[in-house]
Amino acid sequence: NDAELFYRLMWGVQLFVNRKLKLIPNCSILEGYQKLKSEQKFRVREALYENIGLIDQFVKGNPEGLNDEELRIVQGWRNFVSGDFFIERYLAKHAVFIRNQTVYAVLGLVDPFESLVTREHLPARVKTVLLPFKGKIIYDGLMQINPILLGGGISSGLREIYLTAKQNRSII
Repeated sequence: NDAELFYRLMWGVQLFVNRKLKLIPNCSILEGYQKLKSEQKFRVREALYENIGLIDQFVKGNPEGLNDEELRIVQGWRNFVSGDFFIERYLAKHAVFIRNQTVYAVLGLVDPFESLVTREHLPARVKTVLLPFKGKIIYDGLMQINPILLGGGISSGLREIYLTAKQNRSII
């Protein structure tokens, strides 16, 4: 249910962005947007985060007829964090993402993270967008995985960052 809600909201916002910026021609209904290729959605998604004020316009105009709770979720996406992260490990309920010295507990809504990157390939460098969603942190459904092998020094450094954050209870 949460995954369905997230994608309905996100695709509605991205469709709005596409309409405003005219990025993908002949795509003006939600069903059409859902069927776009990932590369096309990446393009619209990048435009959204480069023009974050469009979220305010979306919320104000409410073109999808969302309820107050749904509008609050969308408004919260102004607090996105995008860029390169390291997935350091998987735990029972979330994956551990690290960016600089900040550690995030990130949920996957549909597929387990291990279906994207196996445990044997951790830590892994990825590019994605983290979003608040119903009191948790998720990624926005689009992730680029950089298939590079990390040396032992980087791996142990990331492990140390995670363990320190865990001990200090500073995992976001």
